[in-house]
Amino acid sequence: MFRSLAVLVLAVLTLAGCSSVEAAPAPSAGLATPNLPCSLPYGTNVALLSPLPGSTGVAAGFAPIVLVASRDLPKTVTAVAISARGTATPVSPLERTAKPVHAARSAFPNPVYYRATALNLRAKRHYTIALDDLAQNGCAPYAKIAGNARFST
Repeated sequence: MFRSLAVLVLAVLTLAGCSSVEAAPAPSAGLATPNLPCSLPYGTNVALLSPLPGSTGVAAGFAPIVLVASRDLPKTVTAVAISARGTATPVSPLERTAKPVHAARSAFPNPVYYRATALNLRAKRHYTIALDDLAQNGCAPYAKIAGNARFST
């Protein structure tokens, strides 16, 4: 019984490692500590579109974050902003949105755009955007998005 459970857990962790999404450390947010890494459906890539990766002087407060994905994301996936100190904002639900007017051409053949509007960003901070999955009761570490997902307020 114990051996089959251990094999099952190992198989799940191995499959989670097959995703093209990397893991980032999950800071404590006062909730129960999750014990499984975040993962997206196999072959799913997500990139930060707005604010521009590496930008500075981004508005603090509830500034919208726009992501582009290579395919539809599960409705349980949320965005989270992680500060340079490792603290995280409360998660923000992702809502589908139209392609932003000034968006550069996406590297994905059929891009899907998402907006997160509930990330409360503090002034004079460096942030990295990552993904959490509420279906996993939160996960740790968070799923990193592709490329540079960092900016400063």
